[in-house]
Amino acid sequence: MKYYISETPLHLREYGRNIQSMVEYLKTLEDKKIRTAVAEEVIKFMICLKPSIKENPDYRQQLWDYLFFIAEGELDVDAPFEFPDKTPVHHPVGERMPYPKRKPRLREFGVNIELMIERALEMEEGPMRDEYINMLANAVKMVSSPALLEKGTSPEDVIAHQIAKLSKNKLIVDASTIRLSKVMPTHPHQQPQRPLSKPKRGGKNNNRSSGNNGGSKSSSRTRGKRR
Repeated sequence: MKYYISETPLHLREYGRNIQSMVEYLKTLEDKKIRTAVAEEVIKFMICLKPSIKENPDYRQQLWDYLFFIAEGELDVDAPFEFPDKTPVHHPVGERMPYPKRKPRLREFGVNIELMIERALEMEEGPMRDEYINMLANAVKMVSSPALLEKGTSPEDVIAHQIAKLSKNKLIVDASTIRLSKVMPTHPHQQPQRPLSKPKRGGKNNNRSSGNNGGSKSSSRTRGKRR
């Protein structure tokens, strides 16, 4: 199987390697009429790949400009439109965002919790820092599994222990000062349990049975009258 990673880069990524290979083959044809006919077919393939381009009023001229751009300006055909003097201007590809290479100490808590701990260590003591640490404790609770919170005497003790463990004992939190939210979010690995449905009263079976009993009484009365 042939890979194209090491070959020439794509000139127009939205049309892929196959269109570029067609254009490269188109440039090797010697007869100009054949080159023009093949160029028309390549334009049709480009429309099939991007049919939404037909919404533009001048989409055909735009496609011929793209074809000229893919050919790197070396395209001698009888085109219905004039080629631009230079290759068409396209939006440059933005720089790739740097991916954080930092590895968390405990993978289940992630990097954001560690960043919050570092921020808490930089803050000065006061009510704002205390409120931030309480937000940190609730964030630890959100990413903690219910089984982990049930290991200690209380969830506050478990969370304070985890914060000390993640901060290498640099941030010691008093468990009695933690105010956890009452709503316990569902852990991503735990599916919420649906409440059991209660049996309906006065169902169809009861109505049928009552209807049958009523029918038997009425039939017995009619029989007595006939006799």
